[in-house]
Amino acid sequence: MAYSAAIREAALQKLCAPYKPSLSSVAREFGISPETLREWRKWRRPKMDGETVSQPKRQQDWSMEERFQAVIDAGMSEGDLGTYCRRHGIYTNTLALWRENCLNAIRKSTRKDDEKAELKKKLKEANKELERKDKALAEASALLLLQKKRRHSGERLPRTRTTSRPTDPATDHCSGQRGRR
Repeated sequence: MAYSAAIREAALQKLCAPYKPSLSSVAREFGISPETLREWRKWRRPKMDGETVSQPKRQQDWSMEERFQAVIDAGMSEGDLGTYCRRHGIYTNTLALWRENCLNAIRKSTRKDDEKAELKKKLKEANKELERKDKALAEASALLLLQKKRRHSGERLPRTRTTSRPTDPATDHCSGQRGRR
């Protein structure tokens, strides 16, 4: 059955009102089958406050960027928040969850930055320690090389005694004599 454009528009206007009645009550009121109303609603974009809005998306269909933008846009008064949510087809508690997720991501990013700075500091300290040890190793290597050159040239190096010789003949194992008991 064909319906006039005026009846169709009136039925759709009632379905898209902010406090809309159920589809079955509108169907009974206008004498139109619910299936026909569903098809009309499917093919027409809803109008609210005189402006055309996009068909509401399911929550899982929103990208992360869109969710973040919604959180930014919804940073408004409670009344405006309700209008915003109705216009975009989301619940206020969903928006609150998205806001919390955004804040957690920021906190996590901040923690990672702190850890990164700490790791950079440790790396800098390790590089300083490595440089110090490299210098000490180069100095020790140079001293060993100098000692080798002196030995090969026949130059005698002054001997330094680090321990004193034992004066007790009983404990002197180097002299070849045995101590008496």
